[in-house]
Amino acid sequence: MSGLTAIKAKALKEPGRYTDSRGLMLYVKESGSKSWVLRLTVNGKRRDIGLGSFEDVTLADARSKADELRAIARSGKDPLREKEEQKAESQPLTFREAAEAFHEERKAGWRNTKHRAQWLSSLEAYAYPFIGDLPVADVDGPAIRDLLAKIWLSKPETAQRVKQRVGAVLDWA
Repeated sequence: MSGLTAIKAKALKEPGRYTDSRGLMLYVKESGSKSWVLRLTVNGKRRDIGLGSFEDVTLADARSKADELRAIARSGKDPLREKEEQKAESQPLTFREAAEAFHEERKAGWRNTKHRAQWLSSLEAYAYPFIGDLPVADVDGPAIRDLLAKIWLSKPETAQRVKQRVGAVLDWA
């Protein structure tokens, strides 16, 4: 039997934890804000998993999310770890991350140790300050032109290599 109804949940003003069923709780804070939390035990460890604020998540949605997370736990997986992995997958790949992954993947094929070291260090010095933290999808021609403009006249050979390396990373990503 469920402990809460939508009307009861909306009317709650007193700070505290109010249980619905099977580990689903509504937390009411001193400030008056409310949030849904699911308490589970996974592999002997207690997990409190936030399901969202009362303003954004209805009681029915909280129950549905709780059911999904319980199913994950029953399969032997940790719902928090699964949630973190999904969040990480949804984060866009930055140019820096793509360049480092590309370098790691390809460096074994480069016989010259000096080239191996210079490949990433040139991007660290000249590209990362401009586009390192941008999602790969947002790196465009003007951004590349701006980073190359700083070195094109003073270090044309380096600029050419940085341009080629940026292009290789973007093609890979």
